[in-house]
Formats: sequence, structure tokens, C-alpha cells
Amino acid sequence: MMLVSYWGVPLIGFGKTLLAFVVLAQVCIGFAQFISAFCDEFSQALTLITPFNLMFYLLGGLMINVKTIPKWLVWIEFVNPVFYTIDALA
Repeated sequence: MMLVSYWGVPLIGFGKTLLAFVVLAQVCIGFAQFISAFCDEFSQALTLITPFNLMFYLLGGLMINVKTIPKWLVWIEFVNPVFYTIDALA
């Protein structure tokens, strides 16, 4: 996803881009560890994390325009780390 995001947003400088992706990676790792703390096995954690990742990447603003998201899904924009990363790079 980082490669697609990197070429999908305007180039603003290597340092800022790298910092944004490192912060995104840390947030996603923390989120995955939070979800996996409630699971007994790795397969359970992977099953729970997959829908969240799909939702974050699809509704982050790179693949689907944020303005066209239905009203009842707008709240996802404010808890989505991918949205904030793309917003920081734009």
C-alpha cells in the first residue's frame, strides 16, 4: 500500500514522506497489537484485523473520494490513520 500511496500523492520531499509512512506504520502496528491482545491465536487476530485494514485503505481517500462516502460512514474518516497520512502528504 505504501508504494501505491507514494506514487498517488504529489511529491513533497523525501524526509516528510518517509516520516509520514513511518508514523503510519507505527500506528498500524500498535492497532494490530491492540487487536491481537484480545485473541488466543494468531489466526484469530489475523481474521479480526483484515476487515479493519480493508476499511482503512478503501476509505482513506486514495482509492475512494472522501466526499462521496455515504453520510453514515463519514465517522471512519476521523479514526483512519491512512486518511491522516494522505492528508499530511497532500
